[in-house]
This record gives sequence, C-alpha cells and structure tokens, in this order.
Amino acid sequence: MSIILCNCSTEEKEYAETVVTTLKKNDVNLTEYSHVVVIPNVGCGGCISEAEHFFRENKAQDILFVFTKISSEKSLRLRLGNMINQKTF
Repeated sequence: MSIILCNCSTEEKEYAETVVTTLKKNDVNLTEYSHVVVIPNVGCGGCISEAEHFFRENKAQDILFVFTKISSEKSLRLRLGNMINQKTF
C-alpha cells in the first residue's frame, strides 16, 4: 500500500503517520487498498481542485480516499456529488 498526500505542506511524513494511525484505530483494514490518498480540504485552491479532480477520475475500489479538515460536509458533497461514502472519524 502506498500513501499519497495532496498538500503543499512540508510536514508530509508526520501527517501521513497521523492519518494511518487514525484509520487503524477506527478499524479500517488498510490491506484492502493498494493506495490511500489523503486530500486535505484546506490549503491552496489549486491543490484542492486538482485532488478533487483526481478523486472524480479514479474511482477504483482499491483506492481509499481520505478527506481531512472538512469545514462543511454539505459543501464537499455539492462539489463531488454522491460519490463519497460518509464515515467520520
């Protein structure tokens, strides 16, 4: 499994470890996925737009997309449609 972070931060490794730890604590079986893509919902607009576009174009069952720092689930659903399965940690 590989982890892909979509952000402009230099603290990527620590952030990735935090996300993986949180997923494991919430009984997410990471072995079911070939990739975990972490998309923070804050940061530069270009990064977020590109990451959301990648999500819309890559709906493979073996890719887990994790959206973090979401200020409004309703806004996220309006942008991405009903393609997301909601599970809040």
